[in-house]
Amino acid sequence: NQLHCPDRELRHPCVKELRSYLEDKANPSVKASALECIDDVLGATADYWELKNMTHLLLDLDTVDHVFDSDNRDNEFISAGLRFAEKLMQHP
Repeated sequence: NQLHCPDRELRHPCVKELRSYLEDKANPSVKASALECIDDVLGATADYWELKNMTHLLLDLDTVDHVFDSDNRDNEFISAGLRFAEKLMQHP
């Protein structure tokens, strides 16, 4: 269960928090910590590579969590990945 493509080095924050979430999904404080980290980065960064890598990281969680294969795709992490993608598309 990798959090990103192992064939390249990616620069992104929140890996520790996301890994903790994947290891303990039933813990609401772990989930809140991961989402807080994601929101903080989204609000603070304008760096192209950080936006790109966070988009990849968050949308790649589906390979671990498989939310796209379920009936309910209303997932905070996927939504966050889409918000990073939107900000990335607006990047100069």
